[in-house]
Amino acid sequence: MSGRIHSLWNILATNGWQNFWDVVTSRGAIVVYLIILLLGIALVVIFAMISENRRAILQERADLQANQARQDFASAQKKDKNAEEEKQSRFFMLTQTDEKMKKKERVSFTNDITLQSLCERFRNFSASRL
Repeated sequence: MSGRIHSLWNILATNGWQNFWDVVTSRGAIVVYLIILLLGIALVVIFAMISENRRAILQERADLQANQARQDFASAQKKDKNAEEEKQSRFFMLTQTDEKMKKKERVSFTNDITLQSLCERFRNFSASRL
């Protein structure tokens, strides 16, 4: 390898830098440089597009997770609100009456009423109202 570099150096030294400059600036070399430059620009653009696409996907995932978290939080609040509403009665007067009745003593009824006597008493009551 060092022999090749040495021989290249000898060619440059003997023919001079002018020949080297002519080769480097020739029409074919410039076309190659332009092709390499265009490929480089194309690669940079492609990588930028890929990076932007990945960023958009990550942003979308983050937005979805944030929306899911908001929905979870809202549903948890609704559950808490529903639990509080269940604790508070919709029919507050009925609840108050139930509380008063719990404190009162139960009245015991005699169980000497039969179905036949109940029906007979109801029939008599209905007849008296006609």
